[in-house]
Amino acid sequence: MAYKVWCFFIESFEFCWTCPSSTVDLLQSWHGLKFSKEGRKLWKLIPHAVFWMLWKTRNELIFRSASCSFQEIIIKIKGVLYGWRKGLGLLGQFHFQDLVFGWERVVQAL
Repeated sequence: MAYKVWCFFIESFEFCWTCPSSTVDLLQSWHGLKFSKEGRKLWKLIPHAVFWMLWKTRNELIFRSASCSFQEIIIKIKGVLYGWRKGLGLLGQFHFQDLVFGWERVVQAL
């Protein structure tokens, strides 16, 4: 499931990648795309939001026997990104619904 989540975000930016062998390698390789200033900020937030939500989902599964679908995880990650972006003055023209239901449009605007 984690690989599928990573692929969703990577592919939404039309970026081809090979899954790094470690978390450190992933974070060190998380650059190189040409975006607007706002786009770079969002791009840099994505790995942190993915790690955070995968960790929380894993803990829910282990400690509460709760399950979460792929789509639910993606929506939760977008929710985290939406919440974090406000503190950075990021994506001001977009609403939560835009991130959840119009992610492709948000990415294209960057």
